[in-house]
Amino acid sequence: MTPPACKILVVDDDEANRMILTRLVEELEGVEVLAADNGPEALDIAANHDLALVLLDVMMPGMTGFETADHLRSRSGGGPPPIVFVT
Repeated sequence: MTPPACKILVVDDDEANRMILTRLVEELEGVEVLAADNGPEALDIAANHDLALVLLDVMMPGMTGFETADHLRSRSGGGPPPIVFVT
């Protein structure tokens, strides 16, 4: 039986950056990559998945990476996943 995948969320409004980060992370064994192109989408994914890590762009239109991180940190439950800002 295969152990459950560790889920990592990649958030970047730039499609090329998102694809590069996704490909790099996908090479890690036992990792499932989820991707979002904006803060609200990232929050929706985070609400529905147990994330091990979030790779988060800082400069995004609408909701910035900092605002997205604040929302992730304020959610209840087991606490937010670690966040790495990618800029």
